[in-house]
Amino acid sequence: MTMELNEYPFLRYNNFLEVSLSDRIYHECMYMTAYTYGERDNTNLPPTGMAAEIKPGMFIYDTIVVKINDELISQLDHPVKQVRSYINFFHPKEFAYFHTDGHCLTFMYYPGDSSYDDDEDGYTIFDYGSVTYAEKPIPNSLVRFYGGIRHKVTPFKSKNRYSIVTKYNFL
Repeated sequence: MTMELNEYPFLRYNNFLEVSLSDRIYHECMYMTAYTYGERDNTNLPPTGMAAEIKPGMFIYDTIVVKINDELISQLDHPVKQVRSYINFFHPKEFAYFHTDGHCLTFMYYPGDSSYDDDEDGYTIFDYGSVTYAEKPIPNSLVRFYGGIRHKVTPFKSKNRYSIVTKYNFL
C-alpha cells in the first residue's frame, strides 16, 4: 500500500463539471435513478445504503466517467482498468461501515446544489491508522484516493447523500 499512497496521494478536483451538468446529474440522482438496497462491503456486516450501476450510454456515466477516462487516467504512471461505476445513495442519518475498495484507484464525485453546510455532515472519513481525515462533500468536486485506505461515508442530517464512484484496478 505504501507505493500507491506515495504515488497516488489524495487529490481533489474542484468545479469538475460545468454547473449546468452538475445540476442535471444531481437531478438524475434524486429523481431519475432506480436504486437497489444495500452495498455489502464486509460479509460480516449488514448491507447499508443503496446503489445503482451506471453504464456507457447513461448521461451520468457519459459525463463523469468519460471525462475521468479522457482527462485523468492518461496522466497516471501505471496502467489501470476500469472495473465498476455506480451511484451510492444514503438516506439522512443512515450510517456506513469502514471498508477498503482493494488495490485500486477510486474516484468519487459529489453531486449537489451549490451550497454545502458543515453542520449537515456528509463527510467521507479516511482512516490512516493514527490519523483520521474527513473530506467535505463539496458539490461538483471529484476526489481521487487509493482504494486500500480504510474509509466510510457519513450521512447528511436532513437530506439524501449521493456520490458517483468509479474504481480502476491496477494492472
